[in-house]
Amino acid sequence: MIIYEPSILVAEDFSAVGRLSMTAAISVFSGFGLQTAAMPTEVLSTQTEGFGRPAIFKTDDWIEQAMRHWQAISDLNLNAALVGYVGNIATVTLLTNLLRRSNMAPVVIDPVLGDQGKMYAGFDSEYLAAVKKLLATATVITPNVTELGLLTNTKLTRHPQIRRF
Repeated sequence: MIIYEPSILVAEDFSAVGRLSMTAAISVFSGFGLQTAAMPTEVLSTQTEGFGRPAIFKTDDWIEQAMRHWQAISDLNLNAALVGYVGNIATVTLLTNLLRRSNMAPVVIDPVLGDQGKMYAGFDSEYLAAVKKLLATATVITPNVTELGLLTNTKLTRHPQIRRF
């Protein structure tokens, strides 16, 4: 019988070229000797910064199959989660349901909604609402100033207590 060590679920985009997102997270966890369970929320031909518009492959079907498979492995212990860029409502909903049913802790979520005072292109109020439901499963959230403003419906970019460093 194989005994599986505790694992960290890493759910974020996988960029075939670049040094961000899942590629970076798995490398860091591996460097600390931690086992990961990779759940790519989307597969991109490149990271989105500096390479133009990447080709995008949606992974919802694969995620559902992987979740069923992982749940059937009695010794697989997903005891923590890191969630980053998700990209679409269907995948946000899948992750929300998975995390609600799990006993994972901590669950760290970077909402990845926008920057420079604007929501990223392709996201809308429905996506924001889905992400808010996902955030209810988190132990820790790590929004930037723009994302915090979007999540709280507050204009923080000009708030007097927010300083630029």
